[in-house]
Amino acid sequence: MLSHAPASVANSADPNAFNNWLAQHGYTMWQSVQPDSRFWRFQLTEGGWLLAVSALLIAGTVVLVRRRGA
Repeated sequence: MLSHAPASVANSADPNAFNNWLAQHGYTMWQSVQPDSRFWRFQLTEGGWLLAVSALLIAGTVVLVRRRGA
């Protein structure tokens, strides 16, 4: 995106020049930060649904393999 900015912005000594240029052209930067205290809650939630999906896929595979017969 910096390649589309004018040289006065790209070569500016002001570290906020690019962000200001983006804001003037209607762009907004959003940032979402989660507190460190929620780390293990997120890990357990993600691990739980991945385990559930894996169990369903394994069960489906077992059912399909048993139906086909040898």
